[in-house]
Amino acid sequence: MPPARRQRPVAPMTLSEITEITGRSRISIWRYRRAGQFPEPIGRRGKSLIWDGRAVRRWKMTGR
Repeated sequence: MPPARRQRPVAPMTLSEITEITGRSRISIWRYRRAGQFPEPIGRRGKSLIWDGRAVRRWKMTGR
């Protein structure tokens, strides 16, 4: 059996970082998320939610 394939480490991003790279406001990001048009958070860093940076960049490039 081949060894388990390792996934690349996730580049976690906070909402502040997301607003900076996308140019969208916090409210807009939450609206996209509520509408199912933005990736869901993957966890927490302290009190802040974090997202998979790859998924956020993919969303920025494709809108999905």
